[in-house]
Amino acid sequence: MMSRHKRQSRGDRIFRKWVLPILKNHYGGMWQSTSGTHLDYTYCIDWFFTCPEGIPYQVASRSWQSKPKQHFSVRYKKTSDPAQKVETQIMLDNLHQGKSFPDKTIEAFIYNGWIYIAVVDSRMLWEVIQQMIESKDKLSIFRLKEAVGHTEFIRVPFNRLPEPPQKIVAKAIGF
Repeated sequence: MMSRHKRQSRGDRIFRKWVLPILKNHYGGMWQSTSGTHLDYTYCIDWFFTCPEGIPYQVASRSWQSKPKQHFSVRYKKTSDPAQKVETQIMLDNLHQGKSFPDKTIEAFIYNGWIYIAVVDSRMLWEVIQQMIESKDKLSIFRLKEAVGHTEFIRVPFNRLPEPPQKIVAKAIGF
């Protein structure tokens, strides 16, 4: 099992190598990673994007090397330390306290030489997540094995969002 730092570095490299070249065709401008910084750990902001018109955006991202899914995924809980704040608690706290918050959320899948990307307004996504947690409906959760225990992720189906995400599908560059 990889350490948190190694997983983050790997995720940043995967995004930079496979996803970013495709995104730049739709979101031209300057992209800057925040991996491993205070912004990443405190606010779950993975990237700064400045569009050609000079407008800055903060972006949360997740990349998977797997078959594409029709949902966003968010870290919900660590079974080894259920009290530890992970993405869900951090983002909801930041949203409610008016702290720095990503403008866009990107979920990308690299599969069979293709890149599948979904882009959504972060506030809309997290309002839906809040509703899902507060509702009496059972959350759809999947687990990933860690060195100790598992990390649980909530699935947020695209069809639960009031507006569908922007979808981008393209052949991987240099695959």
